Amino acid sequence: MSKPRKFQKRLECEVLLDDAERLAKKGEITIEPTFKQEVIAEAGKTRGHYNSKIIESRHRDAAKQLKADHNITIRKADKAATYVIMETSEYLQKIDDILNETTKFKRITRDPTEDLKRKVNKLIVKNNIASRSIKLEKLSGEFSMGYCYGNVKTHKPGNKLRPIISQIPTPTYNLAKQLCTLLTPYVLSTHNLQASSDFLDILKTSNTRGRVASLDVESLFTNVPVDRTINYIIERVYHDNSNTPIDIPEAVLRDLLECCTKEAPFTCPRGYKYCQIDGVAMGSPLGVLLANFFMGCVEEEVFKKLDKPDIYCRYIDDIFIKTENDDDAERLRLCLQEVSGLKLTIEKSVNNSIPFLDILVKQEEQSFNTEVFVKPTNPGHCLNGRSECPQRYKDSTIGAYVRRALTHCSTWQQVHSEIERSTQVLLNNGFSEIEINRHTKKIMDSWHSPKTTEKKQEITIFYRAFFSTAHKEEERIMRQIVHRNLKPTNQEKKISLRIYYKNKKTSHLLLKNNTRPDKETTQKSDVIYRFNCTRGNCEVLSSSYIGMTTMRLSRRLTFHLSAGAPKRHLREEHGETITRSTLEENIEILDTCQDRRRLPILEALYIQELKPKLNIQAEDLQALPSMRRQAGSHQSSMRAHEGRGTSQSASRPEESSSEAPA
Repeated sequence: MSKPRKFQKRLECEVLLDDAERLAKKGEITIEPTFKQEVIAEAGKTRGHYNSKIIESRHRDAAKQLKADHNITIRKADKAATYVIMETSEYLQKIDDILNETTKFKRITRDPTEDLKRKVNKLIVKNNIASRSIKLEKLSGEFSMGYCYGNVKTHKPGNKLRPIISQIPTPTYNLAKQLCTLLTPYVLSTHNLQASSDFLDILKTSNTRGRVASLDVESLFTNVPVDRTINYIIERVYHDNSNTPIDIPEAVLRDLLECCTKEAPFTCPRGYKYCQIDGVAMGSPLGVLLANFFMGCVEEEVFKKLDKPDIYCRYIDDIFIKTENDDDAERLRLCLQEVSGLKLTIEKSVNNSIPFLDILVKQEEQSFNTEVFVKPTNPGHCLNGRSECPQRYKDSTIGAYVRRALTHCSTWQQVHSEIERSTQVLLNNGFSEIEINRHTKKIMDSWHSPKTTEKKQEITIFYRAFFSTAHKEEERIMRQIVHRNLKPTNQEKKISLRIYYKNKKTSHLLLKNNTRPDKETTQKSDVIYRFNCTRGNCEVLSSSYIGMTTMRLSRRLTFHLSAGAPKRHLREEHGETITRSTLEENIEILDTCQDRRRLPILEALYIQELKPKLNIQAEDLQALPSMRRQAGSHQSSMRAHEGRGTSQSASRPEESSSEAPA
């Protein structure tokens, strides 16, 4: 448990009100007049406490000491819920070995973030002029370079690192997510598995004659040829008669894909700057899309040369095949290798058994027998039964083990054995035998007598809560408020309130993926700031201004030099001209918020509470859904919020700029 920051509960209640207003505007629900009052009344209440029973101050001190030791680096294991302590020199050397591959990475001398942002915005403008149906959102606010880190492959000899390049801070991150959504329907999915259940369905309808094997594409992500894959995408999206072309100009889509893959900059733990010029790394929103697109097109070419085997299915880089004999399997491997240009390894069945994904496949005379496969390196860790989180999170952990046993195992004897093994794993992780048996019985009963009643379609509303000792009571009250005040316009539907939590994990005390030093105050972005006047009587009778900015605070202060409430106040009340040093000496950051939907709401909450004299109260509170005179969309409230007159507060010049609107 960790105590929420100031205004956090009220902020989430305001977001709930905003979501309800959006649904009402779409005509999906009706809202009772008492809804706002009840939600805001609940926002001001605190129940229970947030004092952790697990993490004591001595634990935090120990974690700080470990984290502050620069001679060691603590990293996650790549495919296990364990952590690795290694010498920092070894960690940095392994990162260097990866980045020294000049065919994949290029070291650069300057930060190209602003240039990339301008380039992408020009492409977005081109698209929005030419496209009728797909309008991309221009990049706004501050961005920075991504960052590289590595997770330790404890299951491989030498404990190599899997490089992960987080692109979250970069200008292209959200754009890449949009492109991924738009292009996913064009992926050749003939042989693509979405989940283990798809693979099990294939085995159930296949005969067992022949030889089974698995193929693995070595380091697929880092070896995907980006230019070739982009050509595949362009060809399939625009020049394949079986597809409807996407409503984005071909040249624009090509340039956008190149920006998102070959021009996204990042820093390494030593602080050096790089660009990935080929391949894609974990951490890119386009990673899985490019890998699947490339392999799908390769498979299409291969099966024009060879007959497709009885079974051929792939989950990203893992391929399961059934051929007539071993020679056919080897021919297929060599052909895939030749067409793709990548290296593939083959694993043949041993005693007619072979693992694939999390399933052990056994080849019998009449059918395939399957059961759960657990890697020998799996340490058997899961969410701990003593974790401070809602019981349903723990129940879902138990349920995941039980349902996997039911779906993956071919016989009831295997189901029984797997549930016994899973029970021991859960006991080892702090779960009580009573709760394991209770939830296992509940799932088994449901499995044997499935419900036949048709479920109503749900209108889902999300609400983020904060875990405390009274979380059940808070959930009950919030559900009652929603049930009383929100009604679906279509009686065939029902409203479902999904309450979720984002607790900190214990590992957050020790792990830090981004090793760049913290920014100076004026270099931070996405902040709520306050200017306090200390001239004359203002030192005693506080005169302050509260604002927000999505750009660097230093840049925002530059705009305050030309217009706005602080400048006008100093000139009219004290007869002074505002200077840069005056601003920097009297500015403080009140809060930060990376979510740009929540940022203006948070600013309005600070204004409502602190009542700064230099702000216009009526207009500054329009970002609060609870204060709106008329229900409207979030965008209209943002326009009202940002369109302040310059008589009292700065009309945000950066927001009218095509380069960096806030």
